[in-house]
Amino acid sequence: MSSPLCDLKTEDFGNPKIPCSFHDDYDVIAACETCDDRLVCIQCMNSTCFGHTLCNLEEVAERRKQTICCLLRDAEVLAIPKLEVHLNQVRRKRELLSTHCDDVSQNIRTRASELKKSIDTICEKRLVECAEFQKRKDDMLKMYEDSITREHAELLDSISKVKTIVSSCKLRELLQNEGAISVLSNTETNTAVPVVAALWFTPEEVNVVEMTRLFGAMQRSVTISEFEHISREVRTICLVGEQAWIGCDGNKELCLTNKEGDSVKSVKICTYFMNQIMDICPGADDSVWVACRDGIITQVMSHDVKIDRFFIGVHATAYSLYVFKDGDIVVGLVEGVFRMRGKLVRYSPKGEVLDRAVRDNDGNLLFSIPTKVRGCDESREIAVVSLDSKGDNSVVILDADMKFKLNFKGKAPFHPSDVCFDSGQNILISDRASMSVMLLDSHGHLCRNLLVATVAPSAISIQGNGDLWTGFENGMIRVYKYAP
Repeated sequence: MSSPLCDLKTEDFGNPKIPCSFHDDYDVIAACETCDDRLVCIQCMNSTCFGHTLCNLEEVAERRKQTICCLLRDAEVLAIPKLEVHLNQVRRKRELLSTHCDDVSQNIRTRASELKKSIDTICEKRLVECAEFQKRKDDMLKMYEDSITREHAELLDSISKVKTIVSSCKLRELLQNEGAISVLSNTETNTAVPVVAALWFTPEEVNVVEMTRLFGAMQRSVTISEFEHISREVRTICLVGEQAWIGCDGNKELCLTNKEGDSVKSVKICTYFMNQIMDICPGADDSVWVACRDGIITQVMSHDVKIDRFFIGVHATAYSLYVFKDGDIVVGLVEGVFRMRGKLVRYSPKGEVLDRAVRDNDGNLLFSIPTKVRGCDESREIAVVSLDSKGDNSVVILDADMKFKLNFKGKAPFHPSDVCFDSGQNILISDRASMSVMLLDSHGHLCRNLLVATVAPSAISIQGNGDLWTGFENGMIRVYKYAP
């Protein structure tokens, strides 16, 4: 293949006029072979290239022409075809990318359309369910309203009649109107208003785990504060006014903290190595009752004085306790050496055994390990978290006479960590398995999840103003505004 440089000719009358790159006033007259064919002038020959081997410009031009021809041949024969192959590859990949993205985009549109239809179908179904739920509950509440209205009217009528009878001072009317007078002797309403929390609408057949994975956790409870108490599991929370005594796993001392997480003070309870705090509960006069592993029930007074109240037994371990307002103390314990048995014992403040609960109505043992015991001062009911080594965990509810009422086992897997009552006698349960706090009505029916966390809750307690304190396995404590 011919090249333009092959036809290159020098001027016939001598060397071409090429200015020297080092000496502007002189032209190039030769080339220095020693300096890689550098073009030189007369001044270069007498200075930097003095004594070097020189050659004429025609020889250098011929050599450069051959070199350039070789480079052109390599570019045309090797580089151009290679670049054309790469160019074709890039163009094919662009076409494949465009086709792939068009297919993916179409697939996304199709799936989005199907998902939208599915969501619309679910929404319509839930809206119908919600409307039916509202109608059903409204009819029920209307029935209660009518019943209470009748009782209210009858009571007002009886009051009016009795006032007339009393004002008349007539013996006959006082003796013959026992019906109107008897109403005043029983002013309590016979209509029990249903627990409001049980009226919440919760759609059925909802996969909570899948919903949480797709849309995240949806919480009703609003977080008021959050802080890390200690880098160990929060075992129990004992609320005293606006502050809380915190007990952690393996702790030998109690720490009093406020809602912002500031430490107020600490009290050492256990003095020897093997002993530790199992549970704490508020008592009268801002005191705190403490159950320790060694079986001693201790009361810590408001001025931090510790008093050992009573001892539950040599071969017994107190896992939990609750102190009622009247002073009775309910202790969940496990006794025995080879044959371990869980039971619930009610003590007087002096340690006298008042009552005990061991078996249900069918003679079966109520508890394996009663790890948490909490009571309701209004109804005198008791809730007990019972953990079993075989995974048969449950929350057992006892009535005011410590008789079996119901057993809540949740949905497997179920691993309750704590339980408490709110002011409406509803039951709150913290569950490690679902990492949530559940709300049950007074009949043990699950209403809904109050909150779903990313760490398992290990302790809960409700303040008098409605704040829900929740402790977690990683030592974090969050305070929520409780909304039943």
